[in-house]
Amino acid sequence: MQYNHLDLILESISKIEIVVPIIIYKRTVLLGLSTASDYRKDKWCLVSGHVKPYENPYQAAVRESKEETNLLITCGSTTRIDNKAMIIKCEVIGSIKNLKHNKEFKAMGFFDKKSIKSIKLTEQTKKQLRDFDIL
Repeated sequence: MQYNHLDLILESISKIEIVVPIIIYKRTVLLGLSTASDYRKDKWCLVSGHVKPYENPYQAAVRESKEETNLLITCGSTTRIDNKAMIIKCEVIGSIKNLKHNKEFKAMGFFDKKSIKSIKLTEQTKKQLRDFDIL
């Protein structure tokens, strides 16, 4: 069977299980201090979550952002696929006054490049931020 470029892209997107929106606001990136009991415990990481069967990764990124941060975002076209995860660079729509983290995080905030270097990130988050030239 021969595939065209669009078929390969659609097949790749259909295998995405996890979405990681890198949420940007005025040259800062949103990070949350994880409450997880695994490798993320007491480390800062990005918002992430599972793609539901009825969603595409962009819809999942918007939903996860709203659930975990109470912020509305728009997804850009800058993406990376890492195994079964899609990392998407996103921007906050409007104000950040409504920022509220859910129980997955102890704290949440926006960090610039300089301040990111002074906090404890997961290795995965470091890689993702490097891939997007944020770290």
